[in-house]
Amino acid sequence: MTYSKEMRFRNVHILSCISVSLVLGIGSAHGQQTAIPYVLEELIDDTPEVYRKELSHIYHDRQYDPLWLSPSQQLNAEGQTLLQVLTGAEQLGLNPTDYDSSELQWLQRTNQLFSEDRPVFRTNVLARLEVVLSKNLLKILDHVTSGRLSPGPINEKWYLQNERPLLTEIVTQVLASGILTTLESLAGAHEGYQPLLHMLEQYLTIQAKGGWPAIAEGPLLLKGANSSRVNVLRKRLAATGDIKEGAIIPKFDQEVQEGVEKFQARHGLSVDGIVGPRTLHTLNIPVESRIEQMLVNLERRRWMPQTLGSDYIQVNIPDFQLMAYRNGILQLEMPVIVGKPMSQTPIFSDTLEYMVFNPYWNVPMSIVQDEIFPKFQKDPTYLAERKFEVVDMDEQPMKFAHLTSENLQAGTIRIRQKPGPDNALGLVKFMFPNDHAIYLHDTPAEHLFDASERDFSHGCIRVERPTDLAAFLLNNQWSREDIVHALESSERRVLNLPQAMPVYILYFTVWVDEDGKLQFRDDPYGHDDQLWAALRPVLSSAKPPTSLFRQNSAG
Repeated sequence: MTYSKEMRFRNVHILSCISVSLVLGIGSAHGQQTAIPYVLEELIDDTPEVYRKELSHIYHDRQYDPLWLSPSQQLNAEGQTLLQVLTGAEQLGLNPTDYDSSELQWLQRTNQLFSEDRPVFRTNVLARLEVVLSKNLLKILDHVTSGRLSPGPINEKWYLQNERPLLTEIVTQVLASGILTTLESLAGAHEGYQPLLHMLEQYLTIQAKGGWPAIAEGPLLLKGANSSRVNVLRKRLAATGDIKEGAIIPKFDQEVQEGVEKFQARHGLSVDGIVGPRTLHTLNIPVESRIEQMLVNLERRRWMPQTLGSDYIQVNIPDFQLMAYRNGILQLEMPVIVGKPMSQTPIFSDTLEYMVFNPYWNVPMSIVQDEIFPKFQKDPTYLAERKFEVVDMDEQPMKFAHLTSENLQAGTIRIRQKPGPDNALGLVKFMFPNDHAIYLHDTPAEHLFDASERDFSHGCIRVERPTDLAAFLLNNQWSREDIVHALESSERRVLNLPQAMPVYILYFTVWVDEDGKLQFRDDPYGHDDQLWAALRPVLSSAKPPTSLFRQNSAG
């Protein structure tokens, strides 16, 4: 290990402090024990600014009494466990080198080599071991609770806020409950984090065994086929638990078909039990790529608020699905349509406050200029046929003749579409006022929900069953018949919700569902690639771990 000139100077200063203690007659094991607090204080004062305040707070309150050293000048049981966690950080989807793993292992090894014959040197080693352990405990707790990276510089579409916890409070929890129990509770606090962490462990084990086989290109594989490619298909499906391991035979039978259907469902593919080009491509994605995808999504989980609450609506953009919860129980699920890659739906949260039955569509100026105005110039009847109207800034109707490029640039006119079944927002919109002008709404283009990948909007989110969503939000204060009647009346009506509802617009391409099944989705906006490019330099290649949380490891 090499030290900078500054570090060598600090060590000389520390050694001089220890020498004073030895002159006073405390060179024995007891003397080392007495000297360590003096050295700890010096080391903490010289620690880089990051985490120095927290270290000072922790040790000042205990008069610089060591946390991780036993009276026999060895690591105590909790110190050994902390060392194991830091040097095995890949088990948490993190990089051990971020936590001074090499220095920790050197310090521990060096401490074991020297005893009473080198008291000054050994005291210095013990004090440094103590400080490096504590500093990296703070660091790994910070990363587990808030992320290894900051989302802002990586993804300009990420606006979700996560309040950074007080690390000193978590350290208090570590001292009371132990590092493993605390890490497990932190992993459990981030919804969906711990189940994905356990699945990562399984995929690392698959990787260590050589991964899964690639299936050769060829004709469709479907029930009744007899081919050597089916042998490989069986091995591939067994590797991820979509069929049970058993005899490898070339017959595509009912078992294989059901296994393919399970695989397709877990990957957001059309479920038909046939291995066509897209299913074949997905089957052949290597385990290394899936591990990278899991590491990326674990980092996103760390960016998230620790809990979403018990009552909320969640939209997962890559899954094109909305899920509504009340009292922590899934009450409603439906397909949605999200923004196109060139008009991406942002990742954020806000509070749904009211809904509008039979709304006007106030057309965003970008859509007016890029789409509607050019069509109006080519066809003067375009607006009237689609029930658009031109209004001034006070919403007073104006003649179509006022729709000119000059007036648009001056910002003196707007275009809106009248309520009705042909309105682009459908019969209802659900409002959670935000800086992104994003909301949920109905749509007359119901055929678009038949697509498996539903990224067709300008950024807002279209819902397949708006009446069901309205009934959920009104929470039995309106009957379904009353809602349908109000929608069919064509009367515009603003309705405040009896209870405001948090809405989370999220972006996860891997998660464990409520049935314990690992789900993968494509990356429609390229956010996975973007995040992995930033994560890859700071994450080491993971290796098959022995679970930190053995009592709860997934099967």
